[in-house]
Amino acid sequence: MEERRRDREATTRALRTAARRVFADKGYDAATTREVAQEAGVSEQLIQRYFNGKAGLLLSIMEAYAENDRAGAFGTPPPGDSAEAEIENFLTFNLDRELRAGEFARVAIYRSIVDPKVAAEIARMFTESREPFIYARLSALRDKDLINAGVNLKAISHVISSLSFALAFNDQMLFRRDRGELRRTIKAFAKTLARGMTTPSQ
Repeated sequence: MEERRRDREATTRALRTAARRVFADKGYDAATTREVAQEAGVSEQLIQRYFNGKAGLLLSIMEAYAENDRAGAFGTPPPGDSAEAEIENFLTFNLDRELRAGEFARVAIYRSIVDPKVAAEIARMFTESREPFIYARLSALRDKDLINAGVNLKAISHVISSLSFALAFNDQMLFRRDRGELRRTIKAFAKTLARGMTTPSQ
């Protein structure tokens, strides 16, 4: 039984790895389960058995990615000694990280438009990983009196997390914005937002 479980785990990992390559190369709609199975070196029938088809396979990849994200498997932004530094580091880190995801990130975005389950998994990744992360970092600065006590860090963290998606996926992956321009945008945004968070209310 243990050997069978290990075999299944190895097969599902191989299929997810193969699917990432095939989906990124051909696009989700054009890719076939036969091509994925051939890439993985296993029977095509296992995709249906383990994932309930191609859509389930993509969702499984997204779930694994989200789990790794929550576990910090992709690394974390370097800590900053100010709100401006924390915000800039967070946005820049996610900009660079999503670039490394390559064409598969674009596949996931396109599919999320028509597949509510994929969209929900992407949303869950942000609400359960990125938002809590930047919230914890900013809270630590507030505890040091480097951010005003009255600042709504929950709302601020949601905005920053959402912006990380917009910059990394929309601007960078879809619209092909110049990365130097995006970094300048991040720097300006971090400076402006931090100023409002650290200036006492009048």
